[in-house]
Amino acid sequence: MATGILDLANSWEPDSISTPNAVVKVLRADRQFAQETFAMVLTSSTVAPVDKDTKPYYFSVSVQDEQALADFISQE
Repeated sequence: MATGILDLANSWEPDSISTPNAVVKVLRADRQFAQETFAMVLTSSTVAPVDKDTKPYYFSVSVQDEQALADFISQE
């Protein structure tokens, strides 16, 4: 769903303990919202530094259960 580079100070690193979540909202034909939260998977690795004081991380975030997301969207 998303990729990018996060450039952090050398003493910092991405939080690998917490589970990221995405909240998906769908506007129904009756103008009411349906909402569900989906667990995300964070994959990260380091890339070559640009600055001596930082450490960049390449990251990719995707939905843990893609079928559950597809089912939610098609149902709503």
